[in-house]
Amino acid sequence: MKIARYLKSSEKPLRPQLLIVQPYLTAYRLPVFAELAAAFQGTLLASSPPTQGSGYGETQISGTAIRRQVWLREWKLLQGRLFWQQGLLALLLRERPHRVLLPANPRGLSMWAALLLCRLLGLRCFAYGQGLYDKPTPPIWLVTAYRLLIALSRCYICYTDSGKESLRRQGIRGRVVVAANSLRLEHPVMPREKSGQENGILFVGRLREGCNLRLLIDAVSEARRVSGQDLHLHVVGSGTDLMALQSRYAERSWIRWHGEVYDQATIRSIAANCRVGCYPGHAGLSVVHYMGLSLVPVVHDRLDLHMGPEPSYVVDLENGRRFSYSDASLSLPRVLIELFQPGAVTTLADRAFQTYSVLNTPSLGTRLARIIEVH
Repeated sequence: MKIARYLKSSEKPLRPQLLIVQPYLTAYRLPVFAELAAAFQGTLLASSPPTQGSGYGETQISGTAIRRQVWLREWKLLQGRLFWQQGLLALLLRERPHRVLLPANPRGLSMWAALLLCRLLGLRCFAYGQGLYDKPTPPIWLVTAYRLLIALSRCYICYTDSGKESLRRQGIRGRVVVAANSLRLEHPVMPREKSGQENGILFVGRLREGCNLRLLIDAVSEARRVSGQDLHLHVVGSGTDLMALQSRYAERSWIRWHGEVYDQATIRSIAANCRVGCYPGHAGLSVVHYMGLSLVPVVHDRLDLHMGPEPSYVVDLENGRRFSYSDASLSLPRVLIELFQPGAVTTLADRAFQTYSVLNTPSLGTRLARIIEVH
């Protein structure tokens, strides 16, 4: 009996099947990682704590299958051009997870060190990212970095087909797969629930440099003047620019500032008053959110400038609208005026929701789990 108790007490804890590494954990990503954790026992989540007022949202892993969250302090080097997540290598050595899901940012020095350590320890490391979608003519050093990154990974998971094609155009082969980046809503809006008579425009996103909300406010103001319609702009989000924007446009009563909202039922209620979802700056997953709410997504036409490759899902006059980036102050008001003509959005909204449905069948978490399992 004493021997049995001794053996039991000296047993090592089971190795986690998966370690998910994030730069910062966002509220909209937590459901994806929770679904992954349900597929891989003992999943750990490691990320750096977000700065106050960043607009990433509060995240709690309680109630999910994620076993534990580990905070890794981030150090920025060379004025932010490089960064290092302190503690990542120690975590890998201590936990020895069977699999690692790692964000593929060539500026992350800790990422390179983790890739090499995983190779030495025999851990299956999966890198995921955007590819070179935003670099039509990438420099040689960056192409070389991606070749090495993919060579060190079990496989490289691209957000979109456009990301994969951007690598292929540079002659980068290797093990590259696609898990179409998406966002699954708990409360989507079916097209039949929209009347096509709504007078609202929805913006969802972090209020920071690059969101270009001022352009949208000016465009809505112009569309109101020209069309004579009582259009309203609903702003959902927070961030470093929130106070300055609210102060500057305080007199415009047709702007509704909803603040940081992550409850999907609340966002759904706000979107019930909207016909269009617009991200005037460099967009990302917001376009998928708009599609799931049966809104017509509107983004600019410089796909290489967007925050992510997801705006490539928007096909002009098919399932959304693109305005001219080079002539935005004239083009965006014109697009909005067209969309608020009678009967202008029904087909576009239907096809936008169809795109959302395709992107979420199966869910992103399920697609990632399948890739990690079979490679």
